[in-house]
Amino acid sequence: MRFFSRGGATAVLGILAALLAVVSGVTGLWLDSRSPQEPIEIRVDADLDAGTLAGGLLGDLNISQDTVDAAADRAKLGGYQPLVVGISAEPAPTDLTTTASDGLDIEIFLGEPTLGEATGFPPSETVALSLELAEALDDPYAVRSGTINGFENSVGSGHGPGAVVAAVQNASRLIHPEPSGLLWYATAGISAGASFFLFWAWARRRRHREADERTLAAARYQLARVVLDMDALETSLETAEPTDTARALWTQIGQNVRRLQRQEPEVVAAVQASRRIPSNSQDARRRQLTDFAQRTAALHTDATVLEQSLEIQHGGRSSAAHRLVHPLHEAVVELTTRLIGVEDTLSQHEALSLTRRRQVIHDADQTLLHLTEQDDVQTVSDQWLDAEADLMRSVAALTELMRRRDGRVVMHLRDVRFHTERAVNDRLAGHQDTLEARTRMREALGLPEEAPLQVLETANVVARARFGDHPALDASREELPQRPITDAPMRAVAAPTQRQLAQEKQRASRRRFTRRALAVIVVLVVGFSAGASAQYGLEQQRPAWEQAGNEQLAEVVIDGDTGGHEMLEEDRIRQYLHDQFTEPVHLTLAVRPASEYLDYTVQRQDRLHVGYAPAIQAMWRIKGEVGESSNIVDSVTGDVTAPHVILPVFTLDDDTFTTLPALTGTLAVGEQTGLGELNYRLTDPPVWDFEHVSAVTTELESLSRQLNSNAVFTDRTNPELAFWAVSLAVIVLGAMVLLVLRWIGQLSAGLGRWSAQAPRLRAAQRRIDALFLGEDERDFTLALETGRPGVEAQHQLFDRMLLVCARELEELRLAPRAERTDAGFARRIDRLLARLDALGLDS
Repeated sequence: MRFFSRGGATAVLGILAALLAVVSGVTGLWLDSRSPQEPIEIRVDADLDAGTLAGGLLGDLNISQDTVDAAADRAKLGGYQPLVVGISAEPAPTDLTTTASDGLDIEIFLGEPTLGEATGFPPSETVALSLELAEALDDPYAVRSGTINGFENSVGSGHGPGAVVAAVQNASRLIHPEPSGLLWYATAGISAGASFFLFWAWARRRRHREADERTLAAARYQLARVVLDMDALETSLETAEPTDTARALWTQIGQNVRRLQRQEPEVVAAVQASRRIPSNSQDARRRQLTDFAQRTAALHTDATVLEQSLEIQHGGRSSAAHRLVHPLHEAVVELTTRLIGVEDTLSQHEALSLTRRRQVIHDADQTLLHLTEQDDVQTVSDQWLDAEADLMRSVAALTELMRRRDGRVVMHLRDVRFHTERAVNDRLAGHQDTLEARTRMREALGLPEEAPLQVLETANVVARARFGDHPALDASREELPQRPITDAPMRAVAAPTQRQLAQEKQRASRRRFTRRALAVIVVLVVGFSAGASAQYGLEQQRPAWEQAGNEQLAEVVIDGDTGGHEMLEEDRIRQYLHDQFTEPVHLTLAVRPASEYLDYTVQRQDRLHVGYAPAIQAMWRIKGEVGESSNIVDSVTGDVTAPHVILPVFTLDDDTFTTLPALTGTLAVGEQTGLGELNYRLTDPPVWDFEHVSAVTTELESLSRQLNSNAVFTDRTNPELAFWAVSLAVIVLGAMVLLVLRWIGQLSAGLGRWSAQAPRLRAAQRRIDALFLGEDERDFTLALETGRPGVEAQHQLFDRMLLVCARELEELRLAPRAERTDAGFARRIDRLLARLDALGLDS
């Protein structure tokens, strides 16, 4: 059950979201890859013939079971679901509630007489649906009207059996629309983004938990080391006759050790129970752990400082380098003693900053102490100056922190300048070297003028004024004044002021907010634009009434007597034709005398009137004549075969001509088709004179537009739902991409420093391994020299410092990537290598 904690549940949800994304994506691909291959059965009434079709008005359109099956095979008729359609020779029932016959999904009554008339509105009652199908459809009328539209439009394009196939194909696509993967893709995108963010939250939570465990392990290790060193420190106190400062530091360390030992079980239990802690308790647990780690690190630093101080006093070294460092070390010990236990009076941020500054001060002090062991300090002068610079910067920053309360300056440095000078003089008075002597020694060692001691004593005076007198340090010292000593200008401090820090933090926060706001705006704009584009595409699915194809007129054949008119010649047709067809077109221009083929009357000067049924019969007569000597017309169905087109042109007696709609091999299918749609073009054809240069080309360009809008079915996806689904998917994926780009940017920015430090860490590991391998030799030497003053203490100190270096190397190797790319990481390696160099020389 532990896995199904908050973190485990997040991971499970991430896995489920990822699986949903995969399933949705695969489903979308499967839907988009589907083709209409389900069988559609057409049952043609055997009584359907020229006498019963449209009440005998249209004549023989060659519709029978065999011809319809042949037309269906040629059109590769299929649907997304099986369908059974019946073609009846009966007229349409007068009862609109009539359903299809048993065993049929749809029944089309082609015996209806109105099908032989140019009504302009096909009679939807000629189509009956089964009861189950009618109840399942949202709009049964659209299916009925779309079905009969396909029949009439294809008849107007010169089809017979193909018109039945077109009607059935329309019915199939309207009942079972083409499945769209759009919403599935949107679901996959949303699920993928949700999975990413869930795993990101899980990884972030796991990373924080592992960081807490590392922090706890390091803190417990430091506390254990301090406890183990207490006995050795007590022995050193008895033999070294320590100063009052050292005894006060010892007392404070003992009290803090006991308090942290009592606190340790609570912190361990809290960290181990982190998976079961509710979210509102995480901050309190982390504050408890942070406080424990800070106090433990400070305790370890204090113990190391005390140990080093006692070792120096016991060893009694008096080299020039040691005489320079000793006053600095005493000032560091005093500052460390004054700062023990003051975290309770500071904010969490100030306490954390205090701990970090103390650690840097301790490291710099240790580096200086180790450098005093060198035979020639001039060879390590750069390391000496770096350590002093780190010491001065950290002490100055610590001083700046102590002289403020709640961001407001409560102490000016000019008020403590006099006491700083007194403290420096008192510190030097206890040593054999005056300030001038120290200056000369520094010059002899190649070091610049004295500076760190004054900064340290300023920090001690400020710490006393801020946190009060220390019982072991200030019993015999005069009180600090409560008013300014002098009106001299305030001394500059290396660290920035609290106001400057706040201003810089505010500027950085504004820059960060601006970048994030711009990124959010861009993602939202792109997401909603994508959603609006998807919605617009669904709402505006009808192709524009324009020529949008890339195919040119492939072939022109003149069939009939043109009477020598140039406008009916191929060259003139191609000269004025703007041909952009969506499919190949092989044109046959069938020129016939109107008086032999049409029964017409002159309606007005520019238009004829022809009966609908006679016009259909004239088209079939022309098909029969053209098809006798070519493969343009299918021998079984009598329909024009694709990609052929027959354009009937009828010449009139007054040197004019008229045209009927083109007879195409393409079936008139779709919800927005233009083929055969305008019946008045059959019954009221226009009259042209042979001087009109664009007469034939106008018909061909109209055909191009009709083909462009043919075979288009509306996507049934809800446009509003598509808008929100696509918008949300793009927004989620956009946010995911921004996080990934941010991570890549951070990684690439730090790769140089990261890779550059890896060899140095390996070099530090090799030095530590070599020093550990020399332990046996040192243990043998210690056994031979037992009894010599300081030998055992020096050996113990060496071992402890080597363990400290090994622990720090382990922390550096386990440091998070973000910390390893920081410039401070390189400085920590520098200090570690310096300590190892000093230990190597000392061994």
